[in-house]
Amino acid sequence: MAFRSLDIKKPLPEFDAGSSASQTTDSAALAALVGSRLCHDLISPVGAIQNGIELIGLSPSVDPAGDEMRLMTHSVENASAKLKFFRIAFGLSCDQSQVSRQSVQAIFDGFTRGTRKQVELAGTETMTRTQAQLVMLAFLCLESVLPMGGRIAVIIEPRGAELTVLNGQLDAEHPLWQAFEGPVDLKTLQPAHVQFALLPLLAAKENRRPQLLDDAGVISLTV
Repeated sequence: MAFRSLDIKKPLPEFDAGSSASQTTDSAALAALVGSRLCHDLISPVGAIQNGIELIGLSPSVDPAGDEMRLMTHSVENASAKLKFFRIAFGLSCDQSQVSRQSVQAIFDGFTRGTRKQVELAGTETMTRTQAQLVMLAFLCLESVLPMGGRIAVIIEPRGAELTVLNGQLDAEHPLWQAFEGPVDLKTLQPAHVQFALLPLLAAKENRRPQLLDDAGVISLTV
């Protein structure tokens, strides 16, 4: 069998990440597809592990209140809650898809359980999946600069949302907020702060712009 040699000396065409707005949009869509794929493939096995731990807890020879069982139960519940949250926050959203405020609240409750952060949703009973995604990314931005935790009130409206920090010391002067004012240098952005680059990009697709407001010391983020 004859094999054709590859010309590995021929340079690949250069990719200009800033050549057009469409490339940026396509990159965001590709990243969302990757996020959706990872969360989708991980949710099922994590759920299976969760069910297995519950079955182990039913065994008469196992103490459900033991340290080992509590550790495993807490860990798998935490992993499941994070996957459900990240699946919407970083996954591919469809604006026609509707989610209830109650279901989004449940996802927030699971994500913040055991932390010093609390989220309370109010407003319209339903929202688009895209709107839920913007709210979750906005929350991730706020929590990144809330080192001591705090309570965040979220008002959902038909065409937007407002997240207000009711208590907690938020750093409104943090350099990360500059991401809302212009292009972000991805080379200097840490993975834990990717939401600061993603939120303005996805908000722009909905003709919105995230804004950080300071009303006599009360900090709000609108999306």
